[in-house]
Amino acid sequence: MKNIILSFLIIIFSYSTIQAKNIDEIVRNWKDYNREYSKLEQKCIPLAIRSNKKLMDISHCVWRKDQILLKKFDFDPLFYHHAYQRYSQIFNLAKSSTINLLNGNRDRIIENFSINIVTIEDDFQELMKQELINFLSDKK
Repeated sequence: MKNIILSFLIIIFSYSTIQAKNIDEIVRNWKDYNREYSKLEQKCIPLAIRSNKKLMDISHCVWRKDQILLKKFDFDPLFYHHAYQRYSQIFNLAKSSTINLLNGNRDRIIENFSINIVTIEDDFQELMKQELINFLSDKK
C-alpha cells in the first residue's frame, strides 16, 4: 500500500511540474524531443551487437535512450505510457522480422520492417501530439 501511495505522489508531483511550465517552453521541448528522438535509431545502430537479433537490440537501445529523453524534457508523466506502447509495438515488429529473416527473403522483410516502423512511429507521434494539445488546452 505504501508503494502505491508513493507512486501516486510521484506521478502527481511530476504532472504538477509540467503544469508549472509555460506553454511556449512546453512546445519548444516537444519540438526538441521529437528532433532528438528522430536521431536515436542512428545512434543505436553502431551500438547494436552484430548478431541475428540486431533489430531487437536496436529497439531496446532506442527505448532506453527514449526514456532518458522523456526525463530530460519532463514528458515522462505525460507520455511514458504512449512511448512504452510505441516501443512494445516496435520490439514485437523487430522480433517477428528477426524470426522471418532467419527463414525467408531478407530484402522483402527489411523493406516491410522499414515501412512498418515508420508507420508506428508516425502514429505514436500523432497520438502524443494530440495528448499534448489536449494538455495545453486544459492549461488555458
